Amino acid sequence: MKKNSILLFLISAASIALFPAEVKFAVISDLHAYDTLLGTAGKAFDDYLDSDRKLLKESSAMLDKVISLIEASNCEFIIVPGDLTKDGEAVGHAIVTAKLESLKNSGKMVFVTCGNHDIDNPDAKSFSGENSSDVESIKKEDFESIYSDFGFGDALSRDSLSLSYVASPKEGVFLIALDGCKYEKNRKEGWPLTSGRLKKETLKWLEAELSKIDSLGGFPIVFMHHGVVEHFKGQKKGYGEYVLDNNDELKKILSKHKVNLVFTGHFHANDIAHEKFKGTDIFDIETGSLVTHPCPYRFVEVNDSMVRIETNTINELEGINDFDSYKKSYIERGIKNIAEKKIKEFGVNEGDTKKLADKVAYSFLSHYQGDEVYPEGFLDMNGFSFKAKLVAFFQRDLFRGLLFDDTPDNDVIINLKTGKITKTLK
Repeated sequence: MKKNSILLFLISAASIALFPAEVKFAVISDLHAYDTLLGTAGKAFDDYLDSDRKLLKESSAMLDKVISLIEASNCEFIIVPGDLTKDGEAVGHAIVTAKLESLKNSGKMVFVTCGNHDIDNPDAKSFSGENSSDVESIKKEDFESIYSDFGFGDALSRDSLSLSYVASPKEGVFLIALDGCKYEKNRKEGWPLTSGRLKKETLKWLEAELSKIDSLGGFPIVFMHHGVVEHFKGQKKGYGEYVLDNNDELKKILSKHKVNLVFTGHFHANDIAHEKFKGTDIFDIETGSLVTHPCPYRFVEVNDSMVRIETNTINELEGINDFDSYKKSYIERGIKNIAEKKIKEFGVNEGDTKKLADKVAYSFLSHYQGDEVYPEGFLDMNGFSFKAKLVAFFQRDLFRGLLFDDTPDNDVIINLKTGKITKTLK
């Protein structure tokens, strides 16, 4: 082989991400930790839960539970893709950092990024009877200081305009935390913006960092709050705030640098989305919320070109009998209540409203759990009123999108060389 050919081979080889011999880590997301001293009873608190059903009162105990389970595992580090608190309360962040500290003391590294609830949030409240009152919510600079021991202090590189950073938990492995949240607009708008967008300068920073990782032959893993790949047909149209506004711009960069793995949260669903974008297989691995049924957490093992993902759920919690049934009925009841209010606005009679709300609740719960099951005849509307049929017709894509998913979600093996994803049995 000629010298020039050898040189070209070495240069091209250096630009290909090397698969790590072995790396094991855990993923928990959307913790929504809440300090119960802020109030757990009364009309104001109940009204909040009616519009956003989460197991807030149990959030601290659930975080303790999952931490104990992860501490007993052989994972090397943990990633948390945002929404660490209910609504950015300073006392909520104090709870999270205290609990994550025990993970760090057990010898495991922890890396976090922010979610849309976590910073400068006008919804940071305490509750008493019929009233709610503002409480302290942290700022952007507070977040990086508070979580200095959980990613920011170990960062190899920081983006100056966001909370994005790069860290290396293991030789050859590079974690890239991306911050696409819009917290700087919350106060002006008067409410926390749910949608996300990566700044142009952040995308330029990401491009430069991925080029450095390429030159080192490193293996990049991205984690962020918002989705980069649609998790069901029509998600960006119907629930666009859960997919990054400029996700195509990000996908172009990920594709160019052969980044396959992106770990996300936000929609509270345990779902894996796969898209082949400009020749690169991108897997958006969304982990459901710790405080929303089925209350999942994941273990990930990367070995050579194979990625094994194992999903577990919290099924027992001290002080609650049959927690497995409790957590499911809690969110199911909440979704039905929200759906009934929406359906009634279209003038649908009470009987059909309840039956349609049952279908909505089933669809969302199945999607939240992952490995969705579409019941035979699910969209059969015989016997329903015209108005009910009309509502179902306009929502048909949502039902089908949530339930027709040919990508397995919970226990899988991903072949990064072929892009094939297969379901496994525990």
